[in-house]
Amino acid sequence: MGLFSLIMALLALVLTLIAFIPLLGWLNWLFIPFSVLALALNIVFMFVDMGFRNAAKAGMIISLAAIVIGMFRLTLFWGLL
Repeated sequence: MGLFSLIMALLALVLTLIAFIPLLGWLNWLFIPFSVLALALNIVFMFVDMGFRNAAKAGMIISLAAIVIGMFRLTLFWGLL
């Protein structure tokens, strides 16, 4: 399950980077909660799944990066563009 949460974090990062395309910044309103969900799953699976603990740690870092990037993008144009 730790591998699943890592894949989910990578998907969240890719979706956040798609929102950097002009006029698609409003998508961050959808992608940031997805990144928070991925972060929560990574935290849970880090303690539950001992086999993929490093994958869960990497997923946590990627999810946090996606959240920070998305929040930065929202602050650029007040979440409108």
